[in-house]
Amino acid sequence: MQPLRVEAHGDQEAFSRLEADWKELLAASHSHTVFSTWQWQQVWWQCFGHGRQLVLLTAREDGGLLGLMPLYRETIQGQAVLQLVGGVDVADYLEVIARRGRERQALGAFMDYLRGQSWQLLDLHSIPASSPTLAFYQALGEEAGFSVEIAQEEVCPAVDLPADWESYLAGLSREDRHELRRKLRRLRNSVAYSWYTVESAEQLPSAVEAFLELHRKSSRHKNSFWTQETDCFFRRLARAMFDEGWLRLSFLEVEGRRAASTFSFDYGGTVSLYNSGFDPEFAHLSVGVTAVAFGIQDCLALGRRTMDFLRGDEPYKYDFGAVDRAIFNIKCQKR
Repeated sequence: MQPLRVEAHGDQEAFSRLEADWKELLAASHSHTVFSTWQWQQVWWQCFGHGRQLVLLTAREDGGLLGLMPLYRETIQGQAVLQLVGGVDVADYLEVIARRGRERQALGAFMDYLRGQSWQLLDLHSIPASSPTLAFYQALGEEAGFSVEIAQEEVCPAVDLPADWESYLAGLSREDRHELRRKLRRLRNSVAYSWYTVESAEQLPSAVEAFLELHRKSSRHKNSFWTQETDCFFRRLARAMFDEGWLRLSFLEVEGRRAASTFSFDYGGTVSLYNSGFDPEFAHLSVGVTAVAFGIQDCLALGRRTMDFLRGDEPYKYDFGAVDRAIFNIKCQKR
């Protein structure tokens, strides 16, 4: 079998040039999360790429794209470090993209190529436990002459959903079911409210502004999250995801005022709750919790069977019946 041909793409036009191949490869891979899409990654690079060196690795066989390892290089504490494009601070799952059944060959080709390049640390974050490449890093990295450390990084709790709302409630613990019903009943019996998802492109910019305001209001410590880069990222990401039909930007209004919002992705049969915010003035109505509950009802209505709460072990996720799914950090150091 001929070795794969690996190329590194570092120019600004690389994303545009690889767009069609990237999308075709992703559809033929097991790495089918929204965070590995061309749309996500190119928006991330637009907003966070300044001062970093792009190293998009492609592995081809007879001209066809077999694997894609989107990396960038930067100097951290005097070390040349390679990380995955997409951003550990904003992406919940990241990984090498490879054609189904050819993951080991593609990853092996990338490791062989990297052996001859200038860097000290390959630091890969947010690799899901379900990634078909995860099992190969240790052996292939060591074969290439690297020391390899693999450790669980965090968890991404998720709920596998039944066919309807009542069945979902029945699957919760008695206490959690009672509390959720009580909070929904209190909202319905005490105020006029509405729940809706933005469907108009014309309404999207103002809706994004409203979400950002609610996110900032919901907790003071969240203000540190908002930098010029993350603000750029959310605005551009919202448009890119909306244009593909993947964005679910939803609002809970109470007495005609926006009280809570969820920013989710509907992609690949899963609805992922990416971020949320609420106005503390309505905290007595548990608007944050009820907004999530309405989001789960939407998920069921759409026929989706997984609600992914993404990275972090916040207690409220388990109140909704979420179960942990691990993500890993892989460090490969040159010996």
